[in-house]
Amino acid sequence: MVKINFICGGKTGDLLHNLMVIKSICQIYNSKGILYITNNPIYGGDYFHFDMETTYNDLEPMIMSQDYIDSFHILNDEENIGNFVNLNQWRWSKLFFKTNWIDLLCDNYQIDPPTEPWIKSNKIEGLEDTILIHRSLQRHTHNFPWEKIVNENKCKFITNINSIDEYNSFPFKDKVELLTCETFNQFVQSINSCKFFIGNMSTPLAISHCLGKPHLGELYSVDEVHYIGDEKYIKDYYYMSSNGYGNLSGIEKYINL
Repeated sequence: MVKINFICGGKTGDLLHNLMVIKSICQIYNSKGILYITNNPIYGGDYFHFDMETTYNDLEPMIMSQDYIDSFHILNDEENIGNFVNLNQWRWSKLFFKTNWIDLLCDNYQIDPPTEPWIKSNKIEGLEDTILIHRSLQRHTHNFPWEKIVNENKCKFITNINSIDEYNSFPFKDKVELLTCETFNQFVQSINSCKFFIGNMSTPLAISHCLGKPHLGELYSVDEVHYIGDEKYIKDYYYMSSNGYGNLSGIEKYINL
């Protein structure tokens, strides 16, 4: 079987979206992908939040559980891996900041839109009736109905054990229980197990997107365009933009809003 090299920089959410590209290309060529991550700017990517070793160790269980991945590595700056697909290339696309993630990536890498989720995960018992919410410290909008959501639905706030500040900064934290995850894989499994996910534009929203989990996005004005339009391809994806525009038709089957 032919194996194809892929190189990807940060951030983690961008890498998750790019797994769609790896899966599609590997299906086209009946191959598996060898994925390298790097913070080296010569490849045109952004930077991961943590150092490369920490990032690798955190992502490795989830990455290696995808059946289109052959192996996962940190790219050594002196290493020559031969031909590769640059998963940072979309940053130079004519559609960057002009269209949604899926159309942007499909145009750049000349692939068809996905017909199914591009990451899979095991599940954790006990979250089947729970709405998980997450809000990072940045990328907030003033008009998102967080208060109504936590008042009228059974919610838990999910965050990494090292990011408790996200919970402490949430204006309505007294109304929701905290769920902490020690690993990235546990984070993915938790979102995959819940009834519904709600979050702003950060890695957890990308996780729910790639899992095809029913979810609602709090979209931030600067680059919300990349999340508006993906509802064409992802069932039960809802969003509210910074100007009040949104895709909410049918959301009542999951939450009171």
